[in-house]
Amino acid sequence: MNGVNGHASCLCEAGSRYPQCAAGLNCMSEHELTGAVLEAFLAQFIELYADLKGATIGQVGLTRKMMQTIKLGVHSGMHFEEGIFAIIHSLMCLDGMVLRCKPEAVLLRDMQRFIAEFERFVQLKECPARLLE
Repeated sequence: MNGVNGHASCLCEAGSRYPQCAAGLNCMSEHELTGAVLEAFLAQFIELYADLKGATIGQVGLTRKMMQTIKLGVHSGMHFEEGIFAIIHSLMCLDGMVLRCKPEAVLLRDMQRFIAEFERFVQLKECPARLLE
């Protein structure tokens, strides 16, 4: 994986980064998925985000996507520490502010420059999870 273990990198539009996003979520889980369960999770994750590329905040709500993503992870067998939910709540608030201020924003595209800068300065440990190697 490149970037910050896929955690921040998944905020880009390129569908090719979705496996890294799924791996990043898996690394945040206290119980990481493996094998066929991980592959099924990846397929469902990619399907969940299929309509996101190029969509505006007004067209595809990120809050709903985040909730569906965590639900998918939990139903697949992931367990998250309680602190992660405060981070997700903050992202949902950000989504709500952007939706009210600029619903035509393509947030994932608009954030790419900031994500790239973030990746230059932050180095985290390498995530041991691998998807479909």
